[in-house]
Amino acid sequence: MSNLIEFAERELRALPGRRDSDRIMLERDVVALVGLFDAQRHSGASARFVVSALTRLLRWQTLDAAENDPAPTDAERQRDHYAAVLRNAVVVMEARKTCPKLRRAILQVLEPSPLASRSLTHTQGIA
Repeated sequence: MSNLIEFAERELRALPGRRDSDRIMLERDVVALVGLFDAQRHSGASARFVVSALTRLLRWQTLDAAENDPAPTDAERQRDHYAAVLRNAVVVMEARKTCPKLRRAILQVLEPSPLASRSLTHTQGIA
């Protein structure tokens, strides 16, 4: 038995309430679905897609374009936030005419970022 199936069984047993015959039947159904998912050996992106698509379909929700273009991950949001903070720092340093070496270093860090193109065009006159 896989770790995922054992985990599912343990979590279902730990749910509060009476374990009557109906609940036991539902728990077996859930464990069977978890077993099928586990047997398909999904991981990473394929697992996220299957879980997301299955959840939406079971709730009678369409699989629209948003499903094909997933929301940004926490890491992507954090990267974009830090890039914006650094870009703003460069603008402030440029306005105050301070720290030219630091400005150049920040721009080099931002260069691979999609936000860097806006920073570079805004701060091209930096020496």
